[in-house]
Amino acid sequence: MPRRKTPKSLSVTQWTGLGWQTAEMMLASAQVIRHRLNRMAMAQFPLSPRDSAEFLLMGQEKAEAAAESLIALSTGILTNESPETLTRKTMKPFRTRAMANAKRLKKRRT
Repeated sequence: MPRRKTPKSLSVTQWTGLGWQTAEMMLASAQVIRHRLNRMAMAQFPLSPRDSAEFLLMGQEKAEAAAESLIALSTGILTNESPETLTRKTMKPFRTRAMANAKRLKKRRT
């Protein structure tokens, strides 16, 4: 019976970095959710073009990030990526969008 290749040992530094990235993403997501909920509460009918665009973007970006994440996950599994690398690559589309949205929406408030 052939031996299975065991995954490389992951350092504490790699997992700590992933933890920090996750924390940053969660904080950015909370900021974006707060901004968008406030915007929804203040929106009036008919929606302004700016509100319509923002509300449409909410759905589009989630679908795009999910598709990109699934591709990263599938590719990582097929290429036998380490658990840390697989997690980081799978999380990247969501983190990138959350960080960009937090930055963009913060600029609009000031």
